[in-house]
Amino acid sequence: MELNKIEQENLKAFLVSVYGNQARSWEMNDAVFNQTIYMLQESNKCTDLMDFVPRPMPLGANPISYIKKLHAIFYYESLRTAKINIRYVYQPQRPNLSRS
Repeated sequence: MELNKIEQENLKAFLVSVYGNQARSWEMNDAVFNQTIYMLQESNKCTDLMDFVPRPMPLGANPISYIKKLHAIFYYESLRTAKINIRYVYQPQRPNLSRS
């Protein structure tokens, strides 16, 4: 796939915003485009993992309560953004208390 002039300009504008003025001298071609896509995909993986790094605990906070709260927030956020693929939801069975 050959990049047209508009795509080359858009790619150059993006790379200049990331790498600064040095990217203005780069030739915009398919290889640069593919490398940029790869860079963005790898960056998303890192961002997804960093979502699970605990934030600093405030002074005076109960450590156990804070960890529970963080875990709940991480779990909720991962569900909300569809980062976790739920294949099975456990539903406990109620015990049969009737006497036969």
